[in-house]
Amino acid sequence: MHKGQDLAAACGTAVRAAGKGRVVAWGEQHSQLGNWVQIRLDTVEYVVYMHLQSIEEWVRTPNAVTYPGQVLGAVGESGTASGCHLHFQVQTVQSLPPSPSDSLQNTLDPKVFFLGC
Repeated sequence: MHKGQDLAAACGTAVRAAGKGRVVAWGEQHSQLGNWVQIRLDTVEYVVYMHLQSIEEWVRTPNAVTYPGQVLGAVGESGTASGCHLHFQVQTVQSLPPSPSDSLQNTLDPKVFFLGC
């Protein structure tokens, strides 16, 4: 259905940055994505975290620097989500898809992208 990964976890579980980069965008209460954060990695790809329960306050700072393992927010079921989970997506462009199911273009499989990390 999409090239992102849906990672099941209990609501409230910490969501951590996958790599070093900068926060380029974030949003709350999107009808489909819910609460979301987008990071531009130093490798030039973009990582999007969707359906978050909450977003850490520091993430809302323009161009906030992220480090691997840094807490970005918490797993939730905001937007169009059936149950608590994180939708984790790697993109080659910054634009956000209107929904995770519309994200086939310009999207990389996170399992392949982060292989060897």
